[in-house]
Amino acid sequence: MYWRNLNGRKTKGIYTDFYRKWKRENKGINLEQPDIIILPGSKNTIEDLLFLREKGIDQEIKKAHQKGSSVFGICGGYQMLGETIEDPYQVESKKGWIKGLNLLPLKTILTNEKATNRTKGTLTINGQKVDVAGYEIHMGQTIASSSLQSLIILANGADGYKNKSETCIGTYLHGIFHNDEFRKIFLDLIRKKKGLPTSLNRESYVDKQLSDFHRLANTVRDAIDIDRLHKIIEQYPKGKERQ
Repeated sequence: MYWRNLNGRKTKGIYTDFYRKWKRENKGINLEQPDIIILPGSKNTIEDLLFLREKGIDQEIKKAHQKGSSVFGICGGYQMLGETIEDPYQVESKKGWIKGLNLLPLKTILTNEKATNRTKGTLTINGQKVDVAGYEIHMGQTIASSSLQSLIILANGADGYKNKSETCIGTYLHGIFHNDEFRKIFLDLIRKKKGLPTSLNRESYVDKQLSDFHRLANTVRDAIDIDRLHKIIEQYPKGKERQ
């Protein structure tokens, strides 16, 4: 989970190692009033939601949202936003079902089959249509009431939902914030609520990623004798394993 104030005073997150330490020390948390709360993907949505509930964090999220914080759920975090998560095949837990955060009128049913797709479509936010791309990797289907608006229109359907005020949004699309145009519109929407000017155009995520890959490749190339490595590889015929 990540929460952020755009004025730069607070930037916090729970990463794997911190999560384990936090769980071990049995500490709760006070979210105060962040501008954005992001619930990312989960290896086990039900168990992670139970953990949030055990620590009282679910109530902190709901209180912050009621006071104006935006909540954005991705994959498992998206499933948590709904009213219930059902697990009839005990894919993640021996519990047959669990209550969600009840921030969106959604119901998720976990299934035995995992969806793994490269996905692209057209997302609508703040009255603007934006092309987005990413990937899905999840087990389960999420069903919404007719009162919700679909978030992304795909070639073969739709993905994700949002409330009318666009302060609670969920999607199965991993990498959604890697889409520069969407990210800028979303953050500017929140900046506008705070009375802040719109953000400046920043470096493209893809350009930054490629730059990092090139820097890593150059570091490896400088640290390793590539010619000698090639000669070692060429000693062994293709397909023949070293004894």
